Amino acid sequence: MEESPRIYSFDIFDTLLSRDVADPQFIWVLLSNRLLDTEFSDLPIDLKVDFKSIRQQAEKRCTENTEGHEVTLDGIYTEIGRAYPELQPTQLEQVKQIEIELELKHIYGISENIATVLEHLSRGERVILASDMYLPIDTIRNLLRKADPKLAELKIYLSSERKAGKTNGALFDIICNEEKVRPSQIHHCGDNQVSDVSVPKALGAQVSHYSESKLTDYEACYSDKYFGLLPNVTAGICKRLRLSQRNPSQAYELGGGFTAPFFYGFVHDLVHDTTEDGAEAYYFLARDGYILLKMAQLICKQLGLKKELKYLYVSRESVYLASVHRINSVNLSQILAATDGAATVQTISDSLKIEAQVLQEILPENIDRKKHLTQTEINELKQKIIESQTACDTINRSARKAREELTAYLRSEGAFTHKKFALVDTGWRASIQDAIFSVMLHKKPDVEIVGYYYGSSEISEQTVRQNAKHAYMIKPQNKQKILKVIELLTMSDHGRTLGYEQSQQGSYTPILEAASVTVNEKEAYFKGIEDFTRRMTNFLVEYPNIQADFMAVDNCLLQELIKGNKFVAKHLGDLAFASGAFDNAKSPMAPEFSLLEALQYIFSSSSQRNQMTQWIEGTRVRSSIAPKIVLALDFRIILKGITNQVTTREQIWLLLGRVRSKYRSN
Repeated sequence: MEESPRIYSFDIFDTLLSRDVADPQFIWVLLSNRLLDTEFSDLPIDLKVDFKSIRQQAEKRCTENTEGHEVTLDGIYTEIGRAYPELQPTQLEQVKQIEIELELKHIYGISENIATVLEHLSRGERVILASDMYLPIDTIRNLLRKADPKLAELKIYLSSERKAGKTNGALFDIICNEEKVRPSQIHHCGDNQVSDVSVPKALGAQVSHYSESKLTDYEACYSDKYFGLLPNVTAGICKRLRLSQRNPSQAYELGGGFTAPFFYGFVHDLVHDTTEDGAEAYYFLARDGYILLKMAQLICKQLGLKKELKYLYVSRESVYLASVHRINSVNLSQILAATDGAATVQTISDSLKIEAQVLQEILPENIDRKKHLTQTEINELKQKIIESQTACDTINRSARKAREELTAYLRSEGAFTHKKFALVDTGWRASIQDAIFSVMLHKKPDVEIVGYYYGSSEISEQTVRQNAKHAYMIKPQNKQKILKVIELLTMSDHGRTLGYEQSQQGSYTPILEAASVTVNEKEAYFKGIEDFTRRMTNFLVEYPNIQADFMAVDNCLLQELIKGNKFVAKHLGDLAFASGAFDNAKSPMAPEFSLLEALQYIFSSSSQRNQMTQWIEGTRVRSSIAPKIVLALDFRIILKGITNQVTTREQIWLLLGRVRSKYRSN
């Protein structure tokens, strides 16, 4: 039977305290950045530029030359002084103090474990701290005081002061001697598997392994040292959001740890690097632009950028029909494309804003009026519509009314007062921009619009200088089948825009549907996004010399979605999501599959697959081992993997020739 602990011992770094960089050594990169300021012009250039590696080597030499290998900060800077004899003692002291200053600046408390310490103290239990650390004890107390003043009052057993560390058990021996306890009467908590778990456990102490300070899979993917400082800081901020709150919700973690860093580079570059594009206002398109606008507003405020940022309530339903001046097969196809393969007689009626009875009269007899229509049936119906003068006249009247309402709404939002303005959205075909451009061009021939998109799946024929478009991350040549997941990450607090109506005051306002997708603890989700945006922007303000290049982070997180990130899939997978603008039959984004469902999936048609899951990679990572194996055997995915390796007709024929030759030889 275990003895009741007489002493509760806690590690300090990554147990009670942590830094808002993923790798603690990147504090030295920040120090290097500081040394490049003009006030340090008398320091050697290589010391300033390569301080991190110089600091690493100095600590290594100090460790080798120190008895017990427990080094101090003073000893490390003595080694730097030996490597740079031209440095004055005052200069070394100044650099050392900057390191201490940065440690204090970037430290924060880990709420969960601090709360545990305070609970022990409230019960009158003995709590001590034990750390393998080179920083002076007074500095460590200041760091602890920043997290909670009561921590700074605790007794600290410090390796650099005692010349004994936890790794070989020597520091625990000192604790037992001075506290007059046996190892079995100590309960130690720490993050290091060896020095905080294996070693004290082998000595007989009770242990608790704290593992939450370890980077998550998506934090670790872009914090690689080869990606540089900014990705490391990004991961550090995400980690801070997780650890600085006690029991943060998963919605908060998703917003602050994945969604915000996913879009931050796009939004930052949008507001920071477009100062010369001539746009007088930036309209963020509903609904994907809701979160992007919130982020842009925070970034502009903290960076002191003056941009007119507005929110435009639009949807495919509210603008497609409005852009039609005379119905024809081309614009009819575009309107019906908004149903995304979920067309019924009712959804087509809704999209064209005509009475269902008008369609009923021209419907071919073989079409089932209640079920989703096949593409063949849609094509047949389109032909019937074009051939019916009554249907065309009705649609043209509906389009004229929709155009008048959209024009009035755009006027009320100031769009017609700008010589040039920008539209901002996640993507993908920029067809809403084309529709708005078409509507405004008839009223304002010199209108100029520039679109900024996270990604683009195609470039339309309407893309001209007056109607320019820019894709940030996803280009038409490398479009991915994760676009719906990205849309779900940018969920708003309102439903889609159905149209516009005139208020009693005369202005036009949007008619909104009830929100179709909500995430549990939606406010926490938005709060996480805001907290990350605020901290990241604050970092850029404090370190203006840092190159704000987020491409490494963007690439890594995009790959996480492509391969299927388990955390994102778990949180978003069960949410119902409509595949089309007019589709009320919502299907789950990425549900967990049973073995039977996995078998059904691989033998289903494409449309049936979309009804089962809209993100197969998310479904795969959520499912148990048996369904995963079945999904891995999907012959269509295997065939796609093979054909992805051949990109030209010549390569395909070469591959087939090799297969035929191998078959004949056998």
